[in-house]
Amino acid sequence: MELVAKRSNVPFLHLEQALNAIISGAKEFLYHDVIAFLQTAQGDHLLSILTFGDDRFQRMKVAGTGISWYFQNIVVTQDIQKAVDAEVLACGASALFVDDNPRALEAVKTRLPHITTVRMRRGHGRYTDEPSGGGVDHEITDLNELMKLL
Repeated sequence: MELVAKRSNVPFLHLEQALNAIISGAKEFLYHDVIAFLQTAQGDHLLSILTFGDDRFQRMKVAGTGISWYFQNIVVTQDIQKAVDAEVLACGASALFVDDNPRALEAVKTRLPHITTVRMRRGHGRYTDEPSGGGVDHEITDLNELMKLL
């Protein structure tokens, strides 16, 4: 954030305040089915978040949504394909890996063929127009469909 402030000539404090305002309202950016899914799934399943990006920002986003406590692990990676981190989280056990990025799903499936890969296709986002490829076991459009796979 300091680099952005320097490059944009915006005072760091102003950027930080704007970011905090966005993060404090992050819950409104959750899809309608997230809380109900987490409430149901957390009773019988260990849940983890594996997210790509800036560590501080990603953790702030998750905390801002108010869903952190549903998860046993929250891992932020710098590897957009996520396969190594997925392997560490799975610890050799069977697991579901859900992502919207077909390349990440393929990388996970290649490295961990025992893991069930699930592509989330909500109809928009960075990877919407990319084909699923060979690394996807299931495609879903909402978390109700994921519940059936658990």
